[in-house]
Amino acid sequence: MKKLLLIFLALPSIFFSQTAEEYSKMSDKKIEQKDYQYAMMLIDKAIELDNNNYWYYLKKGEIQFKLTNPYDAIDIVKKVLLMDNKFAEAYNRIANYYDSAGDEDSAIVMYNIAIGYADNDTTKHSY
Repeated sequence: MKKLLLIFLALPSIFFSQTAEEYSKMSDKKIEQKDYQYAMMLIDKAIELDNNNYWYYLKKGEIQFKLTNPYDAIDIVKKVLLMDNKFAEAYNRIANYYDSAGDEDSAIVMYNIAIGYADNDTTKHSY
């Protein structure tokens, strides 16, 4: 019984009653520390709790980009476009990932779409 109690006490508090936003913030910290595997686990948990939050998928794409290759990140970010096909930031991220992969033609298309959906001149000029 004491061993069971010790195991229970040793479990990190991360797995107890966290909100999606808390998991996302913890993921940010792990990204800063370049602990991308753990960051991915945390953002996956945030998505599990709130699968309609665009920003969680964008963050997951960012983490995936750092872990593997741009095309895996693109596949993740495209899920945002299924929720809102006019979300300029998703197109911008996809464009960045295409550009990173050396696919300039696809990047230009995505940047142009992002500019078309950007809601103000400042945002448009950043793309």
